[in-house]
Amino acid sequence: MSGLSRWTVRIVAVSSLVILALSPALAQEPPEKPRSPITVSKATTHILGPLDDQGYVDYLAALNQIQSKGVTVENNAAVLFWQAVGPAKIDKKVRARHFKLLGIPKPPKKGEYLQSLPEYEEHLKKIGRLPSSIEDDENIEKTLYDQLDESHKRPWSKDEFPVLAGWLKVNEKPLELIVKASTRPRWYSPLVAKDDDNQTVIECLLPAAQSARDALRVLLTRSTLRLHEGDIQGAKSDLLACHRLGRLVAQGPFLVEVLVGIAIDGMAVQGDVALAHHGKLTAKQARAFQAELRDLPPMARIIDKFELGERFFFLDAVNSMARDGIDSFDDLSGKEQDLFDQVIRNMAQSAIDWDLILTMGNSYYDRMVAAGKATRAERDAADEKLNRDLEQMAKDAKKPMKVLGNLLSGQSPRQMVSRRIGGMLVALLLPSTSAAIQAGERGDMNFGMGQVALALAAYRAENGKYPQRLEQLVPKYIEKIPDDVYSDGPILYKREGKGYVLYSVGYDGVDNGGADYDPEGVDDHDDVLRVGGG
Repeated sequence: MSGLSRWTVRIVAVSSLVILALSPALAQEPPEKPRSPITVSKATTHILGPLDDQGYVDYLAALNQIQSKGVTVENNAAVLFWQAVGPAKIDKKVRARHFKLLGIPKPPKKGEYLQSLPEYEEHLKKIGRLPSSIEDDENIEKTLYDQLDESHKRPWSKDEFPVLAGWLKVNEKPLELIVKASTRPRWYSPLVAKDDDNQTVIECLLPAAQSARDALRVLLTRSTLRLHEGDIQGAKSDLLACHRLGRLVAQGPFLVEVLVGIAIDGMAVQGDVALAHHGKLTAKQARAFQAELRDLPPMARIIDKFELGERFFFLDAVNSMARDGIDSFDDLSGKEQDLFDQVIRNMAQSAIDWDLILTMGNSYYDRMVAAGKATRAERDAADEKLNRDLEQMAKDAKKPMKVLGNLLSGQSPRQMVSRRIGGMLVALLLPSTSAAIQAGERGDMNFGMGQVALALAAYRAENGKYPQRLEQLVPKYIEKIPDDVYSDGPILYKREGKGYVLYSVGYDGVDNGGADYDPEGVDDHDDVLRVGGG
């Protein structure tokens, strides 16, 4: 949310309005009688309430009402989660209201709360207990995160990574709560705006997203330590908690929350593969874990986030500008207004048809939702047309001659102003449909790879070695090999030493033999989702 160019919206909108304000046509526009600038209807506001004391839709209250429906203190995983994480991860300005909406007393400031790895590192520095082998390193944080990354791929011992072992020790109590929280069916972490005087969706923070990632890292690290110690049941319990946590966080209303949930689930698959490859599972154990993973609740749908949180975010942004003026986003710019700027803004406010802008936004969200429910080919075509329309709309909004053309065509100055501003807002605030839905598809494929890894473990347990081809797993060990979302065929597999590589062709659609993904873009290959063992 924080990356949106609201200041860009303001500059373009105001510069456009300067041209229009000085035109004779606009000067002749008769002043409208005072009225409510927004009509509450399905076409404009999308929902009909609740309304604030000025008659505007309160989208923040609406989201909390929708998300909390049927939620109790007893079935809400977020209650135990925040008791494990503690209040410090929530902005001071909103803590009291957050826990009031959550239905529990605010936890004490100090307690045995979840510590991220950087926080634990700082703690060790303060008490002088950081091991010399790490303290003398030029880049302590990189060393620790290299160890953390390695610990997620294979079993490890306390002697090998003592800092990670100590980190797990201090997190024992909060981990108990998080594992327990993961067994609850619902997730409602209240949305609270950080500005008391501006209770809007755009002012809300999402502190649970980062804290859930921290919890995932601790659980995943403990699962591979337990694997080294021969505690298969404990390792499996931690991995299931990771998968459930990802699905719970994804219940939030926004796109970023389901993407975090998918990322958590994807990291948990690393642990599934480590367990499958290194755990010396019997065929019965591998099949049992497969079944437990299949019985998990489904991941929230990406398209539902466009319908709810993302649509409400857009509508609330327009709502705020209509109610509070274009100045409602000035806190991000830090720019002082001069008298001329204020005059132009006052003229702009009266020249805008906010109903038209809301209707424009809703039409595009309707198109996004419809595209997300179509087949992949239909969705790609619809998404391509949607992007072309958005690009063209953004270009048109910046062309001064387009203004003249619209005036000459008989379009009223007020309608023209509104369409230009609406076009800029839609182009800037709408998320990418295809990128988000592809993330969901990759998540499904990644989860399917974990199922294949367990099928491979069951095959090895019964045959003494891995198969030469994935087709040998069907149908005894797995019903179907997952499709590769980047090709027309299934995911790929090859033997490697005593292990294997299971992979997707990646973004370029070229089979590079399971080469690692290069985030720097230095190498040409981009095969991704490489999982397996050597």
